[in-house]
Amino acid sequence: MTILGHDVRIAGVRCLQLHPSRPKLKLLADEAKRAQLDADSLTIDSDWRKAFDTLRQAATTNGLVVEGLSSTPTSTLDATTVVFVKSNGRTQTSVVEHVGQLRAEYAELKANLFAEQAYAARKAYEASRSDFHKWIETQRNRDDAVGDLASDVMRDSTFPVGVETKREVLHHLRRQSIWVIEAVHAAWKAFEDQRRPPQPMVR
Repeated sequence: MTILGHDVRIAGVRCLQLHPSRPKLKLLADEAKRAQLDADSLTIDSDWRKAFDTLRQAATTNGLVVEGLSSTPTSTLDATTVVFVKSNGRTQTSVVEHVGQLRAEYAELKANLFAEQAYAARKAYEASRSDFHKWIETQRNRDDAVGDLASDVMRDSTFPVGVETKREVLHHLRRQSIWVIEAVHAAWKAFEDQRRPPQPMVR
């Protein structure tokens, strides 16, 4: 295409013919757009080549050869035609299959990480629990006020699991009804009783 007597070619871009009568500002705007397109084209080409080299180097490190992938930018890339070939030339894996395998491996690693984190959190939680908190958990099946208290305590996410004294329990439940307070006294007495060593029988 000829613009102002000069032959100008921009791949994939349709240019409007400029006339000397066109305002100078419009000419400058078109020149700026052309410069931006040229810069974008160079960036795409550079990024593509870098990605290609990185992929090829990674494949070589793992004894693979990349086939079906152009080393220069293309608008018709079909991932299903790109394959990794083992250096022996017999084993082929498409990029789509390879990405699927990587995603499956990542999902497994992620699940294992979550499991490890959950285990560590549970272990830390158990280590922070006091003897009373562990004991009250075992009382949830009692058919009395202590059993009701135990169920409430284990449902209470704000209950201080490291309580060491009855005063701490009463302080946490200070806004509860008198029946709850009485249940705390009864529960603490039962807890203390079971911790006392058995007294020898006197004959």
